[in-house]
Amino acid sequence: MSIYVNRELSWIRFNRRVLEQADRPEVPDFERMKFIAIFTSNLDEFFMVRAGSMYDRSLLEHDMPDDKTKMSAREQLDAIYRDVRPLYRLRDHYFAAVSEKLAAQGLRYVHPKGLPPAQAKFVKQY
Repeated sequence: MSIYVNRELSWIRFNRRVLEQADRPEVPDFERMKFIAIFTSNLDEFFMVRAGSMYDRSLLEHDMPDDKTKMSAREQLDAIYRDVRPLYRLRDHYFAAVSEKLAAQGLRYVHPKGLPPAQAKFVKQY
């Protein structure tokens, strides 16, 4: 057991706090949606860069433990997957709730394929 907190798991806890802003009623609804988007974008980058390089390390014949936390790359990936899985469910729950509130205010998500041709052309050019 190490006295250090794994930097990847610490980062996931930070990103959870970003997501939790989407559940605060005092935060305006559109800002809450922005926090959901920031959380999602952060996780995309996290998995592409940090978890991606850790995955590469886990494939090495000798998956050496981290000097501070004593966790191998495989152990870190397992902990990341364990901690992130419920966050995606939470994100989806917040997204549905905030989307409903925004729809009541006249703002709704429209898939680009559902746009009339003139609007689709404008969006594509924009």
